[in-house]
Amino acid sequence: RQQNAVDYDSMSTDELRTCIDHLTDRLNCGKAALAKREAAGGEEKAAAPQSSGTFPELPWTKPDGTQDAEKIRAYMTEEMSRRIMVMDGAMGTAIQAYKFTEEDFRKDAKNTPLGDLENHKVEIKGNNDLLVF
Repeated sequence: RQQNAVDYDSMSTDELRTCIDHLTDRLNCGKAALAKREAAGGEEKAAAPQSSGTFPELPWTKPDGTQDAEKIRAYMTEEMSRRIMVMDGAMGTAIQAYKFTEEDFRKDAKNTPLGDLENHKVEIKGNNDLLVF
């Protein structure tokens, strides 16, 4: 992901040390991933096979192909009352339109399942999954 430009000259010595530690950790992770891939013969990541076949019509599709919002809402409400639902989609992209800052990701984040994110030592901006906590 794209990072904002960093002005190293304006950083304190402690900030530079923290930054270097963070970058060194990331570099080591990248080196480990490369070594693992090379040990496996240099194969690229496996991709899931493409789905094929026919699928039943959705119960909320109107004859003209448009969607009935009320039927979708009723279905979602019913399913969420019966089971755990995992909804996946383009939320990460949609969230980026809000241009959240590092402070936005840390705000009110003391008691999360991941611990105290307000005082976390590395940048958490862009980790959109954290916003659900």
